[in-house]
Parts: sequence; structure tokens; C-alpha cells
Amino acid sequence: REGERVFMRLVLAIDDSAVMRQMVKFTVESTGGYRCIEAEDGQAALNLLEQHEPDLIISDINMPRMNGYEFT
Repeated sequence: REGERVFMRLVLAIDDSAVMRQMVKFTVESTGGYRCIEAEDGQAALNLLEQHEPDLIISDINMPRMNGYEFT
């Protein structure tokens, strides 16, 4: 509808596997109303959090540089 604001929830997918991030992104965005941003490890995710406030974070545990536990 014209003039209506579309509210989309934001999901952050953190995984060192690009394939897994793409699977999460596809699944999240295909439901409608959700947008997904991606990070390859916990450190990259922290950098994204400086600019974004996700509603949900989906994180792998075993990642290089900063793992999921350290990120949390």
C-alpha cells in the first residue's frame, strides 16, 4: 500500500561457511518480513553490531578468530 511503512525484522547469521550463511539467509528471507546480514566469524559480527541491531542472531560455535562462545 502506498505510504505504508514496511517493517522488516533483521537476522544476523554468523558462520565461517559461506554455504551455511547462504542457507540461513535463503531460509530467513524466503519467509517474508525478514532481512538477513552475514558475518564469517564473531569478530566480523561484532563489527556489524556497531551499525545494526538485529532482532535475532544465529551463530555457529566452531569458527576461527572468534568462536560463537567468545562472541556471545
